[in-house]
Amino acid sequence: MKPRAALPLLFFGASFSCALIFVSCSKLNLGSNCLNEKSGCFKADTTKPQFYTASPSPGQTVSTLDFVDITFTEELKNPQPNNVSLTSPGDALSVARIEKISAYTYRFWMSGAVQNGDITFTFDRLTDYNGNTVMGSLTLTGNVDISITFDQSIATNPGYRRGVSNQLGAYNSTTIRFMHDFDGDSVANGGLDANDWKVYR
Repeated sequence: MKPRAALPLLFFGASFSCALIFVSCSKLNLGSNCLNEKSGCFKADTTKPQFYTASPSPGQTVSTLDFVDITFTEELKNPQPNNVSLTSPGDALSVARIEKISAYTYRFWMSGAVQNGDITFTFDRLTDYNGNTVMGSLTLTGNVDISITFDQSIATNPGYRRGVSNQLGAYNSTTIRFMHDFDGDSVANGGLDANDWKVYR
């Protein structure tokens, strides 16, 4: 009966030893973890996040602006609209809300109307998780005075006819084709196709 009584004691002793080893190892890890502020190898993050890219891209001309997708070089800490400095003609635009759409990319939802002139975002009140402020800015160009050109050349607008009327011998129809300087105004994007109008007398 005595050997059987010794087994639980031996098992208890082994469990107690493992617990001591685990606690000892944990204390050593705290001192060698360079992410721990109290470790000897810890280095504070002082690198400032930077503006990286955006869509619409910097310098692009826009006539409407529902949102801007902006990518930074690292994740931001809880960015809010009041942390963004925005200047626009007549102060007609504002940032309504900010939505994170990927690791370092945020969608800035806009409120207001575009007017002619520069639209500039400054991010020096946005920070990363260590309080480092963002460097860089984004400027777009607002333009609501879009010029339109009518194509009166038979070579490029074969359906064009001058002098449509109901008089005898007059043309009974003409094609009005106009072009504008919006981005993507091409046949491939439906620009010229979408801007053809057939007019009948």
